[in-house]
Amino acid sequence: MAPRTAATATEIEESHGMPGLQFNQPLSWRAGKPIAVADLLRRLQALSKEMQAMDQEQIERESFTKVAKELVNPNLLMHKDKGVKALTAACLVDILRLCAPDAPFTGQQLKVRSSTAGLNAALLTRLQDIFNLITHQILPALGDPSHAYNNQHIYVLDSLAVVKSIVLLADIPNNETLITNVFKICFDVLASPIKISNGEGLQKNVEMNMTAMLGCLVDETQALPSDAVDIIVAQFLRTDPRAVSGSSGKNKKNGIMDEKQSTLLLRQLPPAYNMAKYICNACPENMARYFSQYFNDIVIDASQSSGHKVSNKNKKRHSDNMDDSDEDPPGGPNEEGISDLRKVHGLLRELWRACPGVLRNVIPQLEAELSAENIQLRLLATETFGDIISGIGAAGPPAPPNLDPAAYPSNALADPAENTASLNLVTKPSSPQPFPRAHPQAYANYLGRRLDKSALVRAAWTTGLGRILTTSAGGAGLSQQEEDRLIVDLGRTLGDSDEKVRIAAVRVVSSFSFRDIIHKLGRSGGVDEPGSVLAIFAERVKDLKHPVRAEAMPVLARIWGVAVGEISAGNEEVCALLKGIPSKILNTHYTNDIEVMSLLDRVFFEQLLPLNYPPIKAKTAKSTQENSQGHTESQGESVDPDKIRTERILFLVRGLDERAKKVFYANQSRQPTLGPYVSTFLGRCEEYNGGVMDQNETQIKEHLTKLIKSFAGRFANPQQASTDLWKFAKMHDRRSYQLIRFCMKPDTDYRTFIKALVGVNSCLDSVWYQFLTIDRENCLGELSRYLRLQQSRTAWWRL
Repeated sequence: MAPRTAATATEIEESHGMPGLQFNQPLSWRAGKPIAVADLLRRLQALSKEMQAMDQEQIERESFTKVAKELVNPNLLMHKDKGVKALTAACLVDILRLCAPDAPFTGQQLKVRSSTAGLNAALLTRLQDIFNLITHQILPALGDPSHAYNNQHIYVLDSLAVVKSIVLLADIPNNETLITNVFKICFDVLASPIKISNGEGLQKNVEMNMTAMLGCLVDETQALPSDAVDIIVAQFLRTDPRAVSGSSGKNKKNGIMDEKQSTLLLRQLPPAYNMAKYICNACPENMARYFSQYFNDIVIDASQSSGHKVSNKNKKRHSDNMDDSDEDPPGGPNEEGISDLRKVHGLLRELWRACPGVLRNVIPQLEAELSAENIQLRLLATETFGDIISGIGAAGPPAPPNLDPAAYPSNALADPAENTASLNLVTKPSSPQPFPRAHPQAYANYLGRRLDKSALVRAAWTTGLGRILTTSAGGAGLSQQEEDRLIVDLGRTLGDSDEKVRIAAVRVVSSFSFRDIIHKLGRSGGVDEPGSVLAIFAERVKDLKHPVRAEAMPVLARIWGVAVGEISAGNEEVCALLKGIPSKILNTHYTNDIEVMSLLDRVFFEQLLPLNYPPIKAKTAKSTQENSQGHTESQGESVDPDKIRTERILFLVRGLDERAKKVFYANQSRQPTLGPYVSTFLGRCEEYNGGVMDQNETQIKEHLTKLIKSFAGRFANPQQASTDLWKFAKMHDRRSYQLIRFCMKPDTDYRTFIKALVGVNSCLDSVWYQFLTIDRENCLGELSRYLRLQQSRTAWWRL
């Protein structure tokens, strides 16, 4: 082909008074006579450089007609050289930029007809080829910053985003596959780990331009393909470690989450998540319509999945944990449908955190589920509303506060550590807007679930109520009146007729920080003030149902253990609210219930007076520090754990009422009573020799049987205790015998006693825990002896 002369451009410039394209070299060739790659690259670079320097307002567009025709030739669009394709794409986007809004193509092959007629077949084919080149070659290559033609790839993306020539994709009929591929590739590029040898990562402008390009496409497309909507939806689940771990790597099939990886703190949200978030916030009208349809389709599919019968075995297991009021009517979704609904409800939680505007049509649909006949639907809706109002996303709630009764110094109300503790970015509660004001009707209907006939729903509502209170509605804040109302409702759930609801309410109290317990729950009064939330909670240690007692007593004791520092410092507010907790706990002894007494012993030495308190060794303070009582210890003053431990015992005894003191001192008498029995038991175990005896076999077995029967009768489950004690005797661990004797010896110091107890725990498996409870009862005698020894020289005046 002969080279094009410059006369054409000159004539055009003279006739119209505007500069035209000066490039005059051929870019197409006949079959069998291709242009050399080096020459072709040089020509394309020259053309690209010339067009990049041109301004849209000062050029003659007709001069681009022939070049435009050559650039859409399949020889260039499908060239085997990556550089040719990159430069061709850069030239094409420049032509679209310079000739916008009118297409530069003329002639029968690439002529654009009127909007009513659409595009002719030839142009349709060429545009599809252009966007296929961009979609399959240019956009994926952006994931490799070290690519030789990375600058051209970035230039193409920048032009598509800034000039908005991507909107041409929306004009192509049957463009669903192309649009879906654009979304898929862009999100894949941002989601893939990108790092090359020199440490360079994906440039920030790539993320920004991709975001702008996709936002423009969403805004201009009349109906986004459902697959593209699914791709956007999937990005919001990147904050859920269960979803991420289940979709990649060797655990993909089993969906197993690496617990170590799930605890890592994110410094920033994933780029793909941010891009989806921006698109939704930039196009709330369109995305609200798409998400409403998405949610509606899931609900319809789940409702149509009913009809699968549950096996009798599963039905029996299911009914064991449900009351009659918790049974679903026939016709509801099956397990698979409920699983799909649970996933989409998790998505709604994250969408509220990221872009609440897109849920304006979904919230009424979700509100309708609150009144559904099916209990599982009501349960899901109740859980979802509670988390949405609390600003909790797909990753779940944040870790509960660390209320350690054995910590030293104890928690202080003035300590800012609780508020400044580092939180995982994806689990930190966040609500962009207060839900009660944005959706008052839905919020009112949610609060009405407190009276739901199903205990499961009421329990879920109670859990959500606690999260709303502890997060202050996701950080959006609650008015004083609204917060007081919710706290009153929490008190009502503590007295609910169903134990599942009461257990849920107890767990809610355990999720409060020490500061919130004082300033929120304590607003209605302390544990000794009838009708207050804390008083109702304290009554749960005497609940008729043991599971409720087992949940409530450790939590109540832990609260006192954390507050002991403020109590000992004389904080009047804390003393008035919590000082009566030990009396409430010790008075449960009068129920004369074996389960309660066993629970009382565990709580006493794990929360009220932890055996490892304080978790420090006797040492000399290296610098001035503030102790738990607010006294300053000067440099060089020794820190005596024995003194600290004794003072805690004295503070506990000083706050007991008369009935509780009788229980406390009565417990001390058990050591002299049980000590000889334990010594005899150990002696019989040695004689038993693991079941291998040379003589007096019958007599030894009879004596050991009587002892084990006597011991087992002291436990709530005598049969299990007897089995465990026999296993201990057959194990015949002489080291355990010696360590237990160390624990019982009156002349053993406390530090040696603790080491011996730890040694026993390490020697025995968890099945021997009930036996250790006997030993812990003996510890009462040790602590009583220790108290008497210390009273003469430490803090006697505190009594």
